Amino acid sequence: GQEICGNTRDGRCVGDVAGPGLDDHGLVGGRGHGFGRVDEAGAHVGEVGTQRHGSGDVAAGRQTARQDDRPVEEVPHLIDQGEGVDDAGMAARAVGHQDQAVDTGLLSGAVTMVWHHGEVLQVNAIGHRDIEAGLPMTRDTIFRIASMTKPVTVAAALALADEGKLRLADPISRWVPELEGMRVLADPTGPLTDTTPADRPITVEDLMTHRSGLAYAFSVAGPISKAYAHVSLRQDQDHWLAEVAELPLVHQPGERLTYSHSTEVLGIVVSRIEGKPLHTVLDERIFAPLGMADTGFFIAP
Repeated sequence: GQEICGNTRDGRCVGDVAGPGLDDHGLVGGRGHGFGRVDEAGAHVGEVGTQRHGSGDVAAGRQTARQDDRPVEEVPHLIDQGEGVDDAGMAARAVGHQDQAVDTGLLSGAVTMVWHHGEVLQVNAIGHRDIEAGLPMTRDTIFRIASMTKPVTVAAALALADEGKLRLADPISRWVPELEGMRVLADPTGPLTDTTPADRPITVEDLMTHRSGLAYAFSVAGPISKAYAHVSLRQDQDHWLAEVAELPLVHQPGERLTYSHSTEVLGIVVSRIEGKPLHTVLDERIFAPLGMADTGFFIAP
């Protein structure tokens, strides 16, 4: 799923598109250091949104947790005059737009932070994290971090590269033989039966850069889009990969960029190399060393 979830029910994030619990998708951002926990109903439950106290990222926050207690209109220039003219009026307008989005039902809620030159100038928590229960959005609300989960998976793969366990130029069929001998659509929007052989194997670098020839249903058009939409996202990674492998690539590996399931496949590569579930690999290699105690693929009960 691509949407950040600001709405929860019974401890679960509601409203995101579900996906296979095997890859970069499914992390959630929450309290403390970095992201947060992710809910996964035995499968891939969507990507997640990040909270970083002390960054410019969208962050979960408490409504009264503004580190600068002055009203928004009293906060001085958010951007130095030398870098471009902007002031508290912009911040006030931004908050107004967020309120309007919540009031009209476009968003259930949002949490924003303005961080400038090492100082938190403003934190706003607007709307609800659970509409039905009437629970307000707070600074430590857990969010899915959507596609920001992708670089976390890539970071884990690069750690394996540093250790010599993989190389960027390695064919991925070494670990995912399901994707060996792929065929490519003659016309990206044409019939699935009109294909030619791939010029070369898909490499690890192709997965990292979305140049594999894989796709998402929403990133392509024609019959291949419909075919991707019919691949079940609520199944184990091996069965999911087997279904994806039956589909032709939308272009030759390395030919161009197409936003895709490449990072899901990279997550499977990492998992198979380490002989562990991806969430365990990320915990051991990324989250625990960085003190990101609230990040993962599951939300604690």
